Amino acid sequence: MFFHRTAGCRRTLLFIGSFILISGPVLFSGTLAKAQSDKLSDTALGLIPQNAAFAISSPNLQDAWNDFLTGKLVTRIRAVPYVKNLEAEVERLWETAPGPIAQAKIQIQSPIAQDLIRVSKEMLTDEMFIYGEHDWCEAIEGLMAFQSKMSSVAELGPDAAIPMVVSAIEELTIPTLVIGFRLQDTADFRNQLDTLEAFLRYGIGAAEEARPFIQKLRRADFDDGQALAFTLDTSLIPAEAFEEDDSGMLETLTEKLKDRSISIAVGVNQGCVLLTLSERSDVIQTFGTVESSLMQHPSLEVLRANEPEALRGISFASAEWQESQYNANLGNYFTNLYHQLSGLMDVAVEANDSEVDLDAWKADIERDAAWLDDQIQALVPAWGDALSYSYRVNGGFEGYAYNWSSNPLMENATPLSLLRHAGTNPILLWTAKQRPAEQVDEICDYLLEHGPAHIRRIIELGEKNDRDRESMLKTLETGWPILVDAVSILRNKIGPAMDEHEALVAIAANWMLPELPDMPPPSRPLPLPELSVVWKLRDRELFLSGCDELYRVFDRVVELVRELEPSAIPAEYSIPRPMEAETARGTSYFYRELNDAVPLDGFAPQLLVTDELVLLGYSERHLADLANSRVLTTRPAWMQANSPTAMMSLVDFAAFFSAVRPWLEYGISLNFELNEPVGDFGGMLPAPTGNDLLQIWDCFASIGKAATTVQIQTGGETVSRWIWVEQ
Repeated sequence: MFFHRTAGCRRTLLFIGSFILISGPVLFSGTLAKAQSDKLSDTALGLIPQNAAFAISSPNLQDAWNDFLTGKLVTRIRAVPYVKNLEAEVERLWETAPGPIAQAKIQIQSPIAQDLIRVSKEMLTDEMFIYGEHDWCEAIEGLMAFQSKMSSVAELGPDAAIPMVVSAIEELTIPTLVIGFRLQDTADFRNQLDTLEAFLRYGIGAAEEARPFIQKLRRADFDDGQALAFTLDTSLIPAEAFEEDDSGMLETLTEKLKDRSISIAVGVNQGCVLLTLSERSDVIQTFGTVESSLMQHPSLEVLRANEPEALRGISFASAEWQESQYNANLGNYFTNLYHQLSGLMDVAVEANDSEVDLDAWKADIERDAAWLDDQIQALVPAWGDALSYSYRVNGGFEGYAYNWSSNPLMENATPLSLLRHAGTNPILLWTAKQRPAEQVDEICDYLLEHGPAHIRRIIELGEKNDRDRESMLKTLETGWPILVDAVSILRNKIGPAMDEHEALVAIAANWMLPELPDMPPPSRPLPLPELSVVWKLRDRELFLSGCDELYRVFDRVVELVRELEPSAIPAEYSIPRPMEAETARGTSYFYRELNDAVPLDGFAPQLLVTDELVLLGYSERHLADLANSRVLTTRPAWMQANSPTAMMSLVDFAAFFSAVRPWLEYGISLNFELNEPVGDFGGMLPAPTGNDLLQIWDCFASIGKAATTVQIQTGGETVSRWIWVEQ
């Protein structure tokens, strides 16, 4: 409704958006001065404390902008005739500046706006960084503990709840976060900081409701820097926002937190623009005064071998930060979940007037939750530091990620044998060798043993109808052994038959559809997506035997349903067995009715079993392609045939855009002639034709390909290496 009534505003916004998109390369190319450092210690890594919880840095920002703006994607898009014409029109309209655009131009060209633009460009020239001090490790766990406590407050009365809320808030800490930008010259930013202070004090400060906050505004000047900070404390809590019944909590909270405050500051120091959030007020003043910097951290040794000017992104996470992240989100997960649900259990028992022994049930749940947490804890890695970085290479980018935590999920294969069954021209490929986890079997046994008791209580609690309750309990009693047998088959037959623990997922688009049913014929065949999954098979006969036993379990399910409700399933019905067809590649198992349900040539959902593989998919062409063994040619250059590798992935962006292109052309042609405009920009700018859109779409093939490998090194660290290459 708003845009419909204000068409002039809509055209103006459209024009300004187009101006930014097209003129961005002009604004950010060449005009940005760049201060290059020949040493990594001269970057923010030399200013961030070594015991930081985490840190992210983007050095050489000017080069990163140039990488993007002079890359093949932007270059090709700007070379499209329509885009070149659009750019010329935007420049012409900007110069003539009709209507509202003239007002926007005046504002942008004002001295204040130009100063802001200049400072912003300087901030995006050299380096941007973010880091959290070590107090983040404790704070993140405290925050999750706070949330857990708050979830149980609702079931308490006011007398018990108020002390718990106050205590939980008192234990919360605000960790120190620093966001920074390196500058060649801080003079312009200092001027902007003076302007900001004047605006806050004499502009916003004139409003009565803002005065208490402005009174907390503090200015600090020091050697080589200055800062402007808001300090927030309990004196700013509006007493009128609390009801009379809550006045006691307000008084208690104010007393407990009277010495606590939060400081939000912006300033400049050590040649950097800084924005900080902390309980400390001197973060900007003390920035960079560290006894030992992150650059001196032992885990950054692998980074020092790189050319500083080629680096584009660096991130670091300490072992303590990784451990705190796990503890905050998954540590004692089931026990915490039980405490959050225990109040709901009380309500449910009371509401249903149930005879369930709630205390005994809670004790059992708490016992089982603690046991599960212990088993999950056994799967937790020994935490270590993590470092990742990327750098510019000819035609793209490359990067490494080191994680010194132990890896309980993956292990190396020499080589990943399923890479010989990746097919031709995959759009997406992922394959890995998993590490078997003994705890999974123990957890499965425990759940099978203790699960029925909990389900029985849930039925007794939730079902009030005596007949329905008895029916559900009988279903549990007779159906649970069937589930136990099914799990036993999976664990003792199907699992061991596939104990190579290798899996592969592949997506391709070489299955061509010449026409769509009841639709106009396309000008060219339309590619269909082909998704298949492949597993490494060790024992074909054991696998097939396990599958056959699973079908007999399904028969027992049918018998159980028929016993409970005779009219639910016809007497002559039984679980249909798949049809079998021997092929040159193996045995295909399929259902004819399913294949005939979709009238597409080549659509054939099936399980294909060979002596070494199990393949699941729906494209007959794709499955045949994956079943053939061949050397994968599309892979990173560093990955040799005998490279010990735990995981490999590949994404062919160019192939994706090429596969979607015929569908885009077909969709446009159903509604427009390809040489006719497909929209209306209100007459301000020329609208693209269908062919223009297709030309722009073709440019995105320049994104090229990306690939990643993961290896477990002899020292135990997990090393991921990736590359992205333009096309």
